[in-house]
Amino acid sequence: TYWDGVSLFAAPDGSSEVLATVSAGKEYEVLSNDGSWVEVQMDDATVAYVPAEDVMETTILDKAVSTGDAYGRAVPAILAAMTAATVI
Repeated sequence: TYWDGVSLFAAPDGSSEVLATVSAGKEYEVLSNDGSWVEVQMDDATVAYVPAEDVMETTILDKAVSTGDAYGRAVPAILAAMTAATVI
């Protein structure tokens, strides 16, 4: 089920200030999730909270594999994971 008009709150409380209202499909980086509220990083670096029932979490994995450089030395591999919240 997708919802339109999901509110992003200033605090994990439905009576706190609404920072934005977003449409289904909008994605944000997840900072934390306590099971009731998901803390997300908004595009403008503002932290907001959305009810956990209104998001779907996805783990995105960026992986770079070392192939060595022109001199035959190993180049360290880079591995980073990010969890994204998609408004549903």
